[in-house]
Amino acid sequence: LGDVYKRQLLYRIEFYTALINKHLGKEEKVQNILASAKKFKINILPIDINKSNWNFKIEDIQTKSIRAGFSLLKGFGYNAFQEINRVKAEKGEIVSVQDFLNRGIDWGCLNKKNMKSLVSIGAFDSFNKNRRQVYEIYKEHLENKRGKKSKHNISQLMLDVFKKELQEKLEEKSLPNVEDWEFKEKVKLEKQFLGFNLWTNLFEPVE
Repeated sequence: LGDVYKRQLLYRIEFYTALINKHLGKEEKVQNILASAKKFKINILPIDINKSNWNFKIEDIQTKSIRAGFSLLKGFGYNAFQEINRVKAEKGEIVSVQDFLNRGIDWGCLNKKNMKSLVSIGAFDSFNKNRRQVYEIYKEHLENKRGKKSKHNISQLMLDVFKKELQEKLEEKSLPNVEDWEFKEKVKLEKQFLGFNLWTNLFEPVE
């Protein structure tokens, strides 16, 4: 009986994963499929910078979990996904927001809108649940890089090369002191970048 149940469970999760991937890009259709999956107690895990692929994938049979893919994000191109994959392939799993930003990302592929969507739907929540702070860290990083590009002296370049580790530690200690976005703002942003609300409810959870 146990083996039969496991086979049925695997089939159901495989069925929903394939069905979602087949209809990606059809917002209303995907929304209905996800709602149907939830009725069978299938967990739709949020997009994660380390764990997500382009498409949806089965993450854990025991917990009936499917991991959402980057393709669910509106306006998030495949080039942006490839750039994330490139930096992970070169240096391994991302361990922090600062680590991600300091990996020599091509910001032409992964633009500001892409980053706003990733932060807004919680792709960096495993490192820092304060999404507004994560977005401010990203903006400060871009401003610092623009400032460095305007300098052409050798001493600045030497500082970049030989004090990289110290710089990263200082960045971690000097995080922007900002409160997270309010729950209503998170709901609004999720709907903006997904087209519907999947992980935020209509009502703020009681703490």
